Amino acid sequence: MTGKTYTNTTLELIKDFEGRSLTAYEDPKGSGKYSIGYGCQFYENWQRVKQNDEISAARANTLLEFHVKANADYVNRYVTVILNQNQFDALTSLMYNVGPGNFTDTYDQVLKAVNEDPNDIDAVTKAFTSINFNKNRRLQEATIYAQGTFAKTVYNLLYLVLFFLLIYLLRRKQ
Repeated sequence: MTGKTYTNTTLELIKDFEGRSLTAYEDPKGSGKYSIGYGCQFYENWQRVKQNDEISAARANTLLEFHVKANADYVNRYVTVILNQNQFDALTSLMYNVGPGNFTDTYDQVLKAVNEDPNDIDAVTKAFTSINFNKNRRLQEATIYAQGTFAKTVYNLLYLVLFFLLIYLLRRKQ
């Protein structure tokens, strides 16, 4: 519904959060599941990453873009309101990290808060930070989500004030 697509900002945000490994590593430790590149557990053909797999830096970037696009598509599917780019980037980062199943189930409080009112920053921030998984990342995503929302609200308020001032001045002339 949002009609947004990921940007280089989205990619850089996820790169910063995930870090890069060109050799498969167990993720999370003791799970028997492996990630590679920027936290990817599957290749483009949806084959699982296996222990001892290795990829190039270029392949890590290609794999990242493949998964970010897929997760951005999920954000577009599940979010029913209009978002600004920062909001979309933050939600795509969350989706990338927790996966679509968890986004709509285990961690659905963020989705519910966003769909109820995407500009209620207090409610959305509370939803992000209530997730007890990668707390620091959730706080940073909530901060990114909030960027631009305040400015939009201030501009709307400014237009409203100017509108009423214009009406006041016009009535005063009569």
